[in-house]
Amino acid sequence: MHFYMPASIDNIEQLDGAKLLGVILQENHKMDSHIQYILSQCAQPMYLLKLLKHQGMPIEKLSVVAHSLIVSWILYAFLA
Repeated sequence: MHFYMPASIDNIEQLDGAKLLGVILQENHKMDSHIQYILSQCAQPMYLLKLLKHQGMPIEKLSVVAHSLIVSWILYAFLA
């Protein structure tokens, strides 16, 4: 299957990618931008997990926090 990219139109900016339902779609069909976006979204919750672990939160509760804040970001639209 080949993707046809129409010619650019004057006065209309052509983008390399667009965000649709939280998924960044690139014209080259790669997921680089989306992966970078997901990693940036997971950085703060990872730091939060580190702080909670340092304060003595049990591993079972850390797992719940990790799943709700990090794994959910990673698995959203995973099949896309």
